[in-house]
Amino acid sequence: MFNKEEKHGRQFNQKMKPYLVYYYLMRNSDENHVVSTSDIIAYLDELGINAERRSIYSDISEMNKILWLIDSRERDEHKHENNKNYHDIFDAEDEFDPEENPYYEESKTIIYDKQRKGFYVKERRYDDSDIRLICECIYNSRSITQNKAEKLVNIMKEFISKYQAEQIKTNELVTDRIRTINQNTLYNLSDIRLAMSTKIEGKSHTPEKISFKYLKHDIESIGQLTERTRREEYVVSPYKIIINDGFYYLLAFDDHFQKMRTYRVDRMKNVKLLGEELDGYDEFRKIDLTDYIQRTFSMFSGDTVRVKIQFTNDLLDTAIDRFGTEKAIYKQVKNDKNHFTVSTKVSISNQFFGWICGFKKKAVILEPKEVVDDFVEFLNDIKEKY
Repeated sequence: MFNKEEKHGRQFNQKMKPYLVYYYLMRNSDENHVVSTSDIIAYLDELGINAERRSIYSDISEMNKILWLIDSRERDEHKHENNKNYHDIFDAEDEFDPEENPYYEESKTIIYDKQRKGFYVKERRYDDSDIRLICECIYNSRSITQNKAEKLVNIMKEFISKYQAEQIKTNELVTDRIRTINQNTLYNLSDIRLAMSTKIEGKSHTPEKISFKYLKHDIESIGQLTERTRREEYVVSPYKIIINDGFYYLLAFDDHFQKMRTYRVDRMKNVKLLGEELDGYDEFRKIDLTDYIQRTFSMFSGDTVRVKIQFTNDLLDTAIDRFGTEKAIYKQVKNDKNHFTVSTKVSISNQFFGWICGFKKKAVILEPKEVVDDFVEFLNDIKEKY
């Protein structure tokens, strides 16, 4: 694989050896699996690099020192931000000499197990449970394609041993998730974040408007997204990226409608930065984001009204999941231990009424009367269809 030619009495690829030894240990060892010196030598030999046992021991010893020094530097920076620079730390040999530190032996990253007669990587900044969680989040995202998700998961597996990676059963992780088919979602996100940035490459940047074409599904071609014909191009002032139900949304001030709106990022095409200053700052500043997100994504859009709803007690968790606790008032019904009421602001819409219908007799809208009347009309309209 590598050039085996010797140069000035030394093997041409010898400088790569310590890195390759470390890579091999990272991928092939953990607390439950060790590799012998012979394993490492055989691996290097396959790559065209000759190595002796003594040189492997030396490489591992030096790597342990380097890793210890890096960790010491980062711990010091955490405690004394900006008090020491890189050169100060590595010139302070007395303070940072690993072999003189009483905790060095127990702080080594690469350990030799005398009983099993092999080396393994003891400590990582993450363990297989951390990587598993990240992989699950990747697979749970609906804003990236299946192929992209698999690529990202494979990258994450590089950070743990191959044995730990095998324990992450990616084929069991939300594989039936409905996903976007837009391959450019992550590029869209990058461009949007760039437009919203106040600094780019260390230089001051004024947040700017973006333009894009908005896509939709077409019954004639279900597997493809087509451009909406109502507007040739959308021009908006981007303010906030919101993640909801696995999708990315952009909260922005729309030039055409002159109000704040949300857009699915994976439905965007040809995102462009326009170099124009943002509009709608006053409108954005007036928004209570928590309330806006709850109304927009939980109950869809509609006129906001304070309503009082009665539920059976077994639906308390469901109600709290939907309305939260900060801006909703919950009370046990007087002289009734089986029901409670919640008073909260809700965006009145058919989706909200449909949500209530899902609980049948367990949920009842009590007030205001106009909302109750609208709900009855909603039910009668459905009944007429049957």
